[in-house]
Amino acid sequence: MQKSVSLKERTRDFFLRFIDDFDADEANRVKKVREQLETGLNTHAFAILQVDNGYKKVETLSGYIVRTEQNHQKVVLKKTDEKQYHLLDLRNIRKVSLRKA
Repeated sequence: MQKSVSLKERTRDFFLRFIDDFDADEANRVKKVREQLETGLNTHAFAILQVDNGYKKVETLSGYIVRTEQNHQKVVLKKTDEKQYHLLDLRNIRKVSLRKA
């Protein structure tokens, strides 16, 4: 005999699977960004980053990766034209481009 599952239970299960998939995709994206930035740091490459600034706008920053934080969630970018440093959260970085120096 087959157990009937209510619509509420099926909907809940669907959303839980959807959220789990989203979290896994986000974690994979952040891991890929971290690997690209570590490559840029190790090769002293010029980095161009597209960063979500929190106001639903994407900002483009460029410079050299100075270091990554120990917890692997932040990175420091040194701008070349100014003596400024940016501390960026990896979750806010949308795209990474590296150019060999």
